[in-house]
Amino acid sequence: MSQRDWGEEPPAPGHWRVTAQPLSKTAPPAPAPAGPKAGPVSSAAPGRTGGRPLLATLICVGVLALALAGQGTTRAEPSDDLAFSVGSVFGGAVFGAILWGIAYAITIRKASAGWKAGSLIVLAVLGGLVALADVVRTGTAPPVTAPPLVRSGK
Repeated sequence: MSQRDWGEEPPAPGHWRVTAQPLSKTAPPAPAPAGPKAGPVSSAAPGRTGGRPLLATLICVGVLALALAGQGTTRAEPSDDLAFSVGSVFGGAVFGAILWGIAYAITIRKASAGWKAGSLIVLAVLGGLVALADVVRTGTAPPVTAPPLVRSGK
């Protein structure tokens, strides 16, 4: 039977199929491959570093501090609603988690599990605190003025 009868196609020109051959008792062992010696430090393949999670976390904290320093408000109308305040704090925590996700994609993914969890918790809590500070700061908003009335048609 030919190889085509087996359902296999022959290899393309220039490609060789390697088949297992029984070891000969008279053949000497194969020499070790030439290259850098395996040791504690190899210049050929640098070791994996732990990233820079502290630097990334501090940059994200700086972005959150910029949000705190901003003079904008999150509220369109004054409200003493507890649900609005809780929602704002939760939104700030989600914003901190989004910043962590960006930092994770860049460098935190290379860090240890402790750094990953710690930086996520720090950024989420700080994001919530920044939003809470914004809610407290704008708690005494100026009164809303009614829009002018426009008469309808003739």
